[in-house]
Amino acid sequence: MSRRTLNNAMLGALAGFGLRVLYDKFNRKNMIEQYEFTGEIPKKKSMLLALLLATVFGSFGLLYSSPRTAVPLLIIEIPLYFLLFAFIFLRPVIIFIALAATYSYNSVAKQLFGHLHSHEKYFYEQ
Repeated sequence: MSRRTLNNAMLGALAGFGLRVLYDKFNRKNMIEQYEFTGEIPKKKSMLLALLLATVFGSFGLLYSSPRTAVPLLIIEIPLYFLLFAFIFLRPVIIFIALAATYSYNSVAKQLFGHLHSHEKYFYEQ
């Protein structure tokens, strides 16, 4: 392997880790505030649904798993629709973000509220 390949792999791993830490921090704060305000325990989001929506609808599908990230990507993706299929190059990034956001949401919900859902098995299926 060349040094450039290793540098790119390390950069990708660091970017993924940083994204996960940011999502976890945001989700933790948001879930605690929502629980204190409404008293509702968050439900698990479907990884398959997030993947399907992001693949088919792109940034519009990202509104399911990560609305805060979807808005800037919509601003980037909509002009790309007018260029012949240029938006396809953005899809792998959108799919990665959808999966990372859904995984983060589910893991934070399990950490914070898993003891309240001990009788429900969907929190322990991951």
